[in-house]
Amino acid sequence: NGFIKIESKLGQGTTFRIYLPALKKSTATTPQQEESRPNNLTPGTEHILVVDDEEAILSLHEALLTRLGYEVTVTPNSEEALALVTTHPNQFDMIITDQSMPNISGAELAREALKIKPTMPIILCTGYSSVISEADSLAIGIKKYIKKPISIKDFAEIVRRELDESLIKPS
Repeated sequence: NGFIKIESKLGQGTTFRIYLPALKKSTATTPQQEESRPNNLTPGTEHILVVDDEEAILSLHEALLTRLGYEVTVTPNSEEALALVTTHPNQFDMIITDQSMPNISGAELAREALKIKPTMPIILCTGYSSVISEADSLAIGIKKYIKKPISIKDFAEIVRRELDESLIKPS
């Protein structure tokens, strides 16, 4: 009941995405689940907005971040995400967005969100992007540029580190 999505662009490369069905939630924690939790991470309490036009990625991020204690709002629509940030600028503690989005790219969403809330930590995720480099994204004010795929452990650690660093204020 899974599927494989293949995208190929001449001169740019090929991306294979493999989607497997998620296991049903269980209240018991297995030894494998314990091992998959990143060590030494402070449990999250912050509210994170996740933006990705691929439902499978949204579901994965929502499940992981919720398991780590975060409050999570997901949307497959970058225009809706911008509207949420515009109407409720203090509701979210972080935005995690894909770069390749219909209508408003992840970089554009970041630019607009930072005009509204300049202290917002934003993580930009991208598979292959000839549109924006890591240096360009950092110049915009994006805190972290992540190339896909990334391990769950590394992703969780980056989220926690960027949230913690956003709380450190210059004296």
